[in-house]
Amino acid sequence: METNIGKLGSLHNKSCYSIPEKITLSWSDLTIRAQINPKKKYLLNVCSDFKAYETILNKVKGIVEPGEMLALMGASGSGKTTLLNALSYSINDTMMVEGRIMLNGCEANPIKMSMVSCYIQQDDLFFGTLTVQEHLVFQAMLRMDRSLSRESKMKRVNQVLKEFNLDRRSHVKIGIPGRIKGISGGEKRRLAFASEILTDPPILFCDEPTSGLDSKMAKSIVYYLKKLTDRGKTIICTIHQPSSETFAIFDKICLLSQTKVAFFGTRENGLKFFEENLHLKCPPFTNPADFYIDTLGVDVNDIPNSRAEILGYCDKYAISEYSFDLSRKIDSVKPEYFSSPANFTSYKSTWLEQMTYLLQRSFFNYIRNRKVVLNDILMVFVTAILGGSIFYQTGPTYSPKECKFNQQSIKNVSFALFYTITVSVIFSMLAAVMAFPNEIPIYYREHKASVYRSDTYYFSKFLVELPVYLILPTIHATIIYYMVGFDCDKNSFSVFLLTDILISNAAFSLGHILSVSTSDANLAIRLTSPLIAIQMLFSGFFLRRALKAPALLTYIKYVSIFDYGFDLLMLNHWENVSEIECENDIELLCLTTGSSVLDVAHIRRRKKIFLVIILFLLNVLFRLSAYLILWTKSRRSKESFNQLFKKVKTNLNINV
Repeated sequence: METNIGKLGSLHNKSCYSIPEKITLSWSDLTIRAQINPKKKYLLNVCSDFKAYETILNKVKGIVEPGEMLALMGASGSGKTTLLNALSYSINDTMMVEGRIMLNGCEANPIKMSMVSCYIQQDDLFFGTLTVQEHLVFQAMLRMDRSLSRESKMKRVNQVLKEFNLDRRSHVKIGIPGRIKGISGGEKRRLAFASEILTDPPILFCDEPTSGLDSKMAKSIVYYLKKLTDRGKTIICTIHQPSSETFAIFDKICLLSQTKVAFFGTRENGLKFFEENLHLKCPPFTNPADFYIDTLGVDVNDIPNSRAEILGYCDKYAISEYSFDLSRKIDSVKPEYFSSPANFTSYKSTWLEQMTYLLQRSFFNYIRNRKVVLNDILMVFVTAILGGSIFYQTGPTYSPKECKFNQQSIKNVSFALFYTITVSVIFSMLAAVMAFPNEIPIYYREHKASVYRSDTYYFSKFLVELPVYLILPTIHATIIYYMVGFDCDKNSFSVFLLTDILISNAAFSLGHILSVSTSDANLAIRLTSPLIAIQMLFSGFFLRRALKAPALLTYIKYVSIFDYGFDLLMLNHWENVSEIECENDIELLCLTTGSSVLDVAHIRRRKKIFLVIILFLLNVLFRLSAYLILWTKSRRSKESFNQLFKKVKTNLNINV
């Protein structure tokens, strides 16, 4: 006997609110308009201050009952995905929506829709380093109701693995193309469905579920969906040119073209309507799906007449008995009201649970990327040994025990210290800019689905990366310190090490700002070089030697890692050096003390503890800035739900 833990009603506290296990989704007079972009407005001679909209869908209607699977079909650009997004309240805030969307005959809203539905995206986005089971456990722990025990959630994971025939592949990594061998494309599609079905929602929205799959695999995916309708699920899919066998699995079809509905109803009635009302018969041995797309697609060789002809088909459907029957069916749905709870929270897990499982996932993702780990370690050793070899024992010229320096060692030490900072900054920033772009699409998708909060995601990554960026700078600093010969003053090592750690982490934090600002890794890498150049140019090493620099630009030095880092390393090395040998006969041409070296280098006499604190504060400033950018971008994405809901309420005067 099947356990009931998968039923949505049992995933919530029924004393607060109840959710029907079967839901009828209907919509009527639904019009969707997209805001015209500025370039297009200019071409249309529309005033830039006026928000112009173009109609994507015009007064469309439909109904999907429990146990039915609807295919949204039409040529490219017909509005299939736009309709799917509107029904699921996933549309962006540049769209204007008018009309009615109803759940069991009652007005829907974003909260209700999120409670009863899931949205399965067209693209499969996963952490390829996780196994199939690890991914589902992560999703279950953070998406299923917090009132359920871990045992219940694990039981549900095992149930879903069997349901989607993934139990034999549960311990196989999902995989990364070209790097980590994993499961097949069809298995990834099934895993995407399994991830969403964990909470057993009554309604499933599926965007192109067969995209990128061969006909056999596509049929199996749609067949899995059809099995869900046997349990009373309401399923709406967009689909593009399915095979005849795949098409035959759907119960209903909605054909869209030229902003209108060309037909809505059962597959059988679709052929009847085209033959009886439009006098267009599907040829024998022809896939009906191909027939519909070809008939409703615009002929590029005769666009005006083709569009007029298609609009004629849509108008004939609008006055047909099929359209009237659909309207009567929508109106006949008996309202079954269910309320949104007053204390509704979109997050199903606590802050601590989110942090725990995000830490675990981030750790697995880093440690299992062996090439990345080995590359980080190798680069640290190579750059440290290379620098140490070039500046080998150039700190003290003679006996390290006596710590004697000559005039040449002044230049050598200065260059070695600047090299240390430069390598640390470049290495850390390049590593940081690659930290987020590959994950950002997954983050936005999961955050929009209220799987976890922004702060738990960001700070879990920070905690996983922190040990790495304590260990790597330690290796780098130790090799450089002893190879160059900075070990004259035994007490200077701790400051040298701390400085390299702070510089590396400040650069890493600065790289995070670039990383979270764009999901394009190539763009982030291209922006890294100019940002490093600006940091370097406005450091004390260059700025204080410049004859003239614009006053406004000099303020950049206050956030320059190089400025504080170089000053700190120079003070650490030279402030206690009391004698430097002069090989020149004219002593006035020599720098004879560490203090004179600092004066010539324009190093300000600031306390070392002050510089350490400033570098630490730069770390905090850059980290918080990166987090605020991430939080702001994800907040805007999530607010589109509320903005859409406000637009719908305004247009319809809905009282919820």
